[in-house]
Amino acid sequence: MSFEQCDFSAGENEFGEMRELVRKTCARSSLPKTWRLSLHENWYYASLYLEEPGYFRSRAHLWRSASGQLQAFGLRYYDTLHLVVDPDCPDPDALEAELLGWAWENWVSKAGTLETAAYEADTHLTALLHGQGFEDSGPRSTLRIYELERAYPAAALPPGFQVTSLAETGAREERITLERAVWNSPMLDELWFKGKSSSPIYSFDWDLLAVSPQGDLAAFILIWIDWQNHSAEIDPLGTHPDYRSQGIARALVAQAFQRLNAAGIRWMTIESEPDPQVPANRLYASLEPAATHQAHRWVKKYASAQASGEKSRI
Repeated sequence: MSFEQCDFSAGENEFGEMRELVRKTCARSSLPKTWRLSLHENWYYASLYLEEPGYFRSRAHLWRSASGQLQAFGLRYYDTLHLVVDPDCPDPDALEAELLGWAWENWVSKAGTLETAAYEADTHLTALLHGQGFEDSGPRSTLRIYELERAYPAAALPPGFQVTSLAETGAREERITLERAVWNSPMLDELWFKGKSSSPIYSFDWDLLAVSPQGDLAAFILIWIDWQNHSAEIDPLGTHPDYRSQGIARALVAQAFQRLNAAGIRWMTIESEPDPQVPANRLYASLEPAATHQAHRWVKKYASAQASGEKSRI
């Protein structure tokens, strides 16, 4: 079957089509996907007022059927390629291989590399990448999945602290200042937050905050909910440097689990860096996830492809 190709238009309607395809692929797969709803929304909306439309057009490419239905797209996020293919399209395996080939031809210079990601459990994708000349360069991230219908132990905040939401406090500037301090990133400013919070998936009600007795914002947890699939993601969670090692993050996660379960959400995912000794990972592991998946970074180098006798098109 032949497909019509085009770069992303950088428009809201087309981005919405892509969102629905992300939802479909996540719902239909028994394995986690490296491209999920929270990443999809952040890719576009967090940079909406920081980048020109040409930036988005140059970083996403779409495949449509002759009738115009979106069948697949490839997208670069922090220079990592992510593939999303409709499982109902004719021969999705061949289309996935075509996406990899197109990205190699169009997004890689002769001195460059192409990087993507795959979970260890996704043996189909890892076999495809290996066959296309990619090499496993080691762990990239860890994804933990939590079943919210099970009972999780309560975790108390320090005396005088309380959990609220950005919808209740309206402390928008303080919320921006908090996240900027957590990551020590001056780029997280009003324009960044204006874009990010304009996503139709973002909710001020699910931007939870821990407030100190003095009224300071001590920590936050942002939850992205996929109501259609009864699932949610935490992305991100952070505690101000002045309030760390007091159990605040654990209490926020416990509160989030309780609220989500009450709202009818059944599954929660948290993705983090792969090092198990990072304090956040020790917290996430202690919550006893229902499943844990490790993603690896897969890289194809132009020089190695030529050395092995491959042509540039794969």
